[in-house]
Amino acid sequence: MPTIYVIHPGSSIEVRSRYLQVFHKQQLCLGVPINRVTQIILFGICNLSRQTQVLIATRQIPVYYINVHGDQLGSLELTPQRSFKYQTHQLICSQDLEFVRAIAESITWAKLQNEIIVLKQLQPKSDHCNIENTINFLQLLADDLPSANSIEELWDYHATATSYYYPILASLVPQWSNRHSSFRLDLSHPVLQMLKLGYTFLHQQMALFIHDLGLDPEISNLHTLSQTNQPLVDDLIEEFRPILVDSLVVKLLQTGTITSSDFVPPNGSRGGYLQPSALQIFINHWEEKLATHIQHPFAGTISYRQCFELQVKEYIACLLGDIEFYQPLLMQKEKGKIKKMYAKEYLTQKNVVQVFSGKD
Repeated sequence: MPTIYVIHPGSSIEVRSRYLQVFHKQQLCLGVPINRVTQIILFGICNLSRQTQVLIATRQIPVYYINVHGDQLGSLELTPQRSFKYQTHQLICSQDLEFVRAIAESITWAKLQNEIIVLKQLQPKSDHCNIENTINFLQLLADDLPSANSIEELWDYHATATSYYYPILASLVPQWSNRHSSFRLDLSHPVLQMLKLGYTFLHQQMALFIHDLGLDPEISNLHTLSQTNQPLVDDLIEEFRPILVDSLVVKLLQTGTITSSDFVPPNGSRGGYLQPSALQIFINHWEEKLATHIQHPFAGTISYRQCFELQVKEYIACLLGDIEFYQPLLMQKEKGKIKKMYAKEYLTQKNVVQVFSGKD
């Protein structure tokens, strides 16, 4: 089911003959049957006709506004706020500190493991001590997570891992790495700009399933201390960030699919951003990534997009007590390549981590 991306500010969106149509400078750019549209993402201010607004409200199609830097600016609220089917269960579980910590730890652990796998996948054939050292350090952090006694301490692990992982990820794009040694502080770095855009797209995809399946996105576990929008969405996308966004961004830059000439130069304190043509390329590859099929141990052959729904259902089952542990999704690395995705249970009993993998 398609997401409509309107990348040109000032475009008009109309509904004609059961088709949602996008016009830019009075030229038809896109037409999609309205019953296939799941969400609309607008880059800047666009004109939605009254008929379009009514139809969007009737079908409860979310409309998001973002800017060229990937910042989420807000959403178009055309319908009364939905009730959340599982809100009561979420509130009860949010008072259970063991539950909250177990979910937060599992999410953090899965993100670290997937970061390790992505670095191994993208690692050049020649020896790279910095990458190996970072991989080993991330593994030490993952192994030590059971010693974190609170969400605050888990966040310390999370922040420490971030400070080591992203500079190394940026270094995998050699044509930019030398010019951007202070990656963590340099907002003009193309890797950072594209990652932020990809994370925004990822956030919006996960938000669809969280809303549709009846969860309150404001009640979270790991992101309870952050000031983010819809922190539960941020919780459940953590394990997907390396798998879907990080690997895609680095490969697009490594292969020259997107180059330095595709970026508008930085302006003042803001970093550069993708030209419209390159933005469309990024969107096309992002949609291809979501449609990619993998072999899931329990659901068979499914797309990455379908994995979002499975993980939200997994979380709901955990809320209801139908399962004891939330199982994050991990990538399996075999013979130097990522072969398939599989689920693991992450248990912490008496400070011992036990890992059970699904059948191959």
